[in-house]
Amino acid sequence: MLIAQDFIGQGYAVSKVLKVLSIASSSYYYIPKDNPRQRGKQKSTHTRTTDGKYVSNSEVLKDIEKLLGVEFVDYGYRKVTHWLRQNKKYIINEKKVYRLMASSGLLNKKKKNTKSPRLWVSELVPDPSTDFEYLEFDIKYVYIAGKQRNAMVLSIIDVSSRWLLGQYIDWTINQFNVKQLFEKIFEFYDFPKVVYVRNDNGTQFVANEIRKYFNDKN
Repeated sequence: MLIAQDFIGQGYAVSKVLKVLSIASSSYYYIPKDNPRQRGKQKSTHTRTTDGKYVSNSEVLKDIEKLLGVEFVDYGYRKVTHWLRQNKKYIINEKKVYRLMASSGLLNKKKKNTKSPRLWVSELVPDPSTDFEYLEFDIKYVYIAGKQRNAMVLSIIDVSSRWLLGQYIDWTINQFNVKQLFEKIFEFYDFPKVVYVRNDNGTQFVANEIRKYFNDKN
């Protein structure tokens, strides 16, 4: 019965699980008179892996906490679900991941839509009149299987041509790395007199040093 509850807790249909395991529905739903539990689907206490092992939900939760503890990783339950399937080989659905994260306060809080002034570019979708007038830069994460951790990739592109001007890859990226990559790009390419910069407003980009750096360049 424990195996049936595990599969059902992972989102499989009750009727199909009982049929495959040759368990009568009356046996599954039977509740002794001295048992106060309610009828219905029971929450699983373990999670199965693709190689047939069963891991306790507390261990799954530790894997989630370790993932979210990585710098700049701010995943919601859907991304966490895909990560667990791909990297930990868990057979797990989004509903169960949501429940585990909610029980431990790991879900992302809704952010208030607040506006703050920026010193760079005000247009959300710029319309450049020439190449290299608008630059866009951002950080993405790449999972390195051999190291079992995420690396960070800083990319800078020209909005007009979509040309990749440069990239920097490291385990962590700070303000110095951002300025250093831009220095190399400014030395290599010929830019117009005024250059605008777009970004995702990450902590590496809105820091006072970075803002001062671009103001000085203009």
